[in-house]
Amino acid sequence: MKSAKDLVSSSLYGPDAHKRMGANFKRLAGGIRNVIKSGEEFSTDDAKILAKAADLLEQASGVRASVAKIRSQEIKIRDTAAKQCERMLRDALASRSSPRDQLSLIFWQVPFMMEGKSVESRGAEQLRRDIQYALDLSFTHLGDECAREAMRGGDGRPPADSALKEVINRAMEKVPQKMAEAYTRHQAAIQAVLATL
Repeated sequence: MKSAKDLVSSSLYGPDAHKRMGANFKRLAGGIRNVIKSGEEFSTDDAKILAKAADLLEQASGVRASVAKIRSQEIKIRDTAAKQCERMLRDALASRSSPRDQLSLIFWQVPFMMEGKSVESRGAEQLRRDIQYALDLSFTHLGDECAREAMRGGDGRPPADSALKEVINRAMEKVPQKMAEAYTRHQAAIQAVLATL
């Protein structure tokens, strides 16, 4: 049987899915044990085979519980690193806080958030709230990307600050170019929003 460590590295499921699978294995093992107890139709050899299957399912249940715990810890670590990256990105991009730069960042990261939005359709105050929400979502998205990159190939421990800074520096090398590309690609939409602010 695969170990919890092997399963964590090869499985795409989240912690809740592993918990469910573990519970299903445990339930199935209990059902098999009940059938063995009440089943007169099984020979001694059949009962031994079924008992081995129940033991194997119990063991698999324990492995799944371990995987669920490891996955939960990984998610906590990634979320903490993502928040840290988001703060670092906000600090690094503080100098680029003009409405045009903010909208370029939004249209690069989450363009769907601004589709069809204008003062006429949303009102000036709601449009400002929409822009702020989309900007926050853009930073969250970028922070999550940077955290995933910093943790790639790691050993399950939180990435060091130096690793996060290195990833942020690499990201910041690309950001101005990506924002300029987003502005060029979505220039009409950005100008339309800017004209209504």
